[in-house]
Amino acid sequence: FKFRRSAFFGDDPKVSLLVPPSLGFCETAFAIDLYVNAATPLRSDTIMSRCSSQDPRAESLMLLVRRWARERGIAHASKGHLPTYSWNLLTTFFLQVAPESDVLLRPFSGAPVQQEARAIKQGSQKSVGELFRQFVAFYATDFDWQQECVSVRLGQR
Repeated sequence: FKFRRSAFFGDDPKVSLLVPPSLGFCETAFAIDLYVNAATPLRSDTIMSRCSSQDPRAESLMLLVRRWARERGIAHASKGHLPTYSWNLLTTFFLQVAPESDVLLRPFSGAPVQQEARAIKQGSQKSVGELFRQFVAFYATDFDWQQECVSVRLGQR
């Protein structure tokens, strides 16, 4: 393992390691983030698990949004941007409040995951790419950043 960087000044201190291909795990190097005394990775995993249990496209959309944000340079918390957990919350909220015909996720009521795993609509068969386009349009034009807030527990505007 090769030390990549550390970030101990935020709420979630972490160490990033680079795994070289010579260890045989993968043909290319990849990064591993080790969080120290942080709950955010667990929260992020919980959000992703709950969403994917309701609709499998939710996890794919979350990963696409996070990748898009990283590639655009707007997902680096150390630079003052939104962390990846926030991008997961934005994606979840979008899937909860999309136009009525396209709502894919229920609000998070605090019930166990098994009880929330009821899909809302079976009729919506939009691709992840189409959902991503709607995600960008929703936050660019429909969402009022000065008057609204994101709440995945309430799941409403």
